Amino acid sequence: MDVQEAFAVIGRNCLMQMRANQTGALAARDPEFLHQYRVGLRRLRSAFGLFRPVLPTLGAGALVREMRWLGTRLGPARDWDVFCVEILAPLSERAGHDPGFAALYRRCARDRVSCAAKVREAVASPRYAKFIIQLERFLSTTERVADAPQLKAFGAARLQKRDNNLRKIARTLDVSDPAQVHRMRVVAKKLRYASEFLQSLFPQKAVRDYARSLARLQDALGELNDCATGLRLLDSLPPHRSKADADVRGLVRKWLAARKERNLGVLAGHWDTLRRQKRYWKSALPRVRAAADAPE
Repeated sequence: MDVQEAFAVIGRNCLMQMRANQTGALAARDPEFLHQYRVGLRRLRSAFGLFRPVLPTLGAGALVREMRWLGTRLGPARDWDVFCVEILAPLSERAGHDPGFAALYRRCARDRVSCAAKVREAVASPRYAKFIIQLERFLSTTERVADAPQLKAFGAARLQKRDNNLRKIARTLDVSDPAQVHRMRVVAKKLRYASEFLQSLFPQKAVRDYARSLARLQDALGELNDCATGLRLLDSLPPHRSKADADVRGLVRKWLAARKERNLGVLAGHWDTLRRQKRYWKSALPRVRAAADAPE
């Protein structure tokens, strides 16, 4: 394949993931459907960033803006899913279904339902239908760029750039700054998606070893993000209504703080393991600077 053909195949795969989970996401019964639908969208955005140097600027830019718009609807719904299902529900069970936890869960569930309704509204809108039509057209008619680089060399250069971005953040990372940790998580996720998109071009054992190390780092960063998001959602709720409510919120805060410390404790080790992994794409890097060095 050339780079445009590879982009089209990857883009269709991302769109297929979105479609496969759309009905379940809109039904809002199992949160995994919304999660996978959102992952498909995020992978799609990452693919546009990865192949940006060889895509028509005008058409790609408009589609990325629509992806951001859709992401602003999906993000809050997913945040409340995680907070209610993965944080509050297990804590409530451990507390023996304490009435204070039940009351807090009901208040959070109302916001969760409201955000899920906004997802359904967005996907049912003419704007969404237009976005999907334009995306399908773009994926089927992407024009070839003159003197486009060979796919493997292009992919190696893009992987190197994303790896460099992650290393730069890691060198000066202040783990006490949630914004820096969040930025590292975003960059690590972009690198992971790029590695998955291009894995068939490179030796599979090296790809697997690198991917496992990157996944462990990303999991720890994801847990840290869930803790920060949980605290933000807790703060967004109306003021305490009773001492019982205040006590329950305090317990949730302590649990999130402990979870945060646990993941901060393993973060450096996960990064060190990844840092020492072989950069399997280096032998395919072009000898001169090329379009693949362009920013995302």
